[in-house]
Amino acid sequence: MGRMALPIFLYLICQGYKRSRSPWKYAGRLASWGVFSQIVMMSLGVSNGLNILLMLSYCVVMLKTSAGKPWMVVLFSLGAELFNLEYGAYGVLACYLLQSLNIQKPDYWWSAKWVLLNLLVVISGRLGEVQIMAIYAPVIIWGASRMNFDVPRMPRDFWYLCYPMQWGVIKLLTVIA
Repeated sequence: MGRMALPIFLYLICQGYKRSRSPWKYAGRLASWGVFSQIVMMSLGVSNGLNILLMLSYCVVMLKTSAGKPWMVVLFSLGAELFNLEYGAYGVLACYLLQSLNIQKPDYWWSAKWVLLNLLVVISGRLGEVQIMAIYAPVIIWGASRMNFDVPRMPRDFWYLCYPMQWGVIKLLTVIA
């Protein structure tokens, strides 16, 4: 599920970035929750690198600083690998590509780039063969954009709190089992 969920999260981060009055505060809030989550994950012994919230924050900073400068995306991709961010360069490149996804009008050139990115990652073996599932994420995004979800308004940081809580529940279940 995670391999298909990341592109959906990245698309939503791109939308949040576009709608945010303050992208720096947005990145800071993600980073704050990322640091909190990292501490929780490390204390539970489930950390293999910097977590997804830190990756999402990094992507917001990349979107803000690389506007009109595609070469910056390469630097951010290298940085993601250097800092051992979850999903590494793939996360940065996928975010950069997803910021231009137009769900109102099919774009075959965009689709070709998306498929190529995911095929290259699968061929490289970097994230495993299951990464091929990410190819279908834009279809899910497109389908979901046509549905009317009636989601109740939650406190701003509620969804960020769910991430470290899931690791606590997973750890508890492994201890019980």
